[in-house]
Amino acid sequence: MGLPVITGSNPKKVDDFYKKLLFNVQSLETLGRLRDVTGNVRAVLEKLKGIRADLVQGQDGWQEWDFAQLIQALKRWREIYPVEDSESPNSHTRAVLPRTRTTREVLPRTRTTREVLPRTRTSAWVCLL
Repeated sequence: MGLPVITGSNPKKVDDFYKKLLFNVQSLETLGRLRDVTGNVRAVLEKLKGIRADLVQGQDGWQEWDFAQLIQALKRWREIYPVEDSESPNSHTRAVLPRTRTTREVLPRTRTTREVLPRTRTSAWVCLL
């Protein structure tokens, strides 16, 4: 099948592996040859060294999996660890935001205490209290 060995858990590499495996399995099924290679599931699972433990965790009888079960396990793994698109708004690159107005530009000017109180003797007492 010409599948690469995946030693880490890079979602992009696992996604490429999944797509290539799915294409090969569908092709073999179309040709009616999928039953002839069912014994190779263990060998394909060995190529997924980086995520093999995640795939088989809690799965009884994983040693007897067929390709459909392996593909389902890979599909579940991909749902948990999706490939992050560099064009998506949630990516880790920081977007440059337009300059916003400062507080002085937004808030209207208010009158100061001197402008509000008249300059009389009583107002001086008011200010001291």
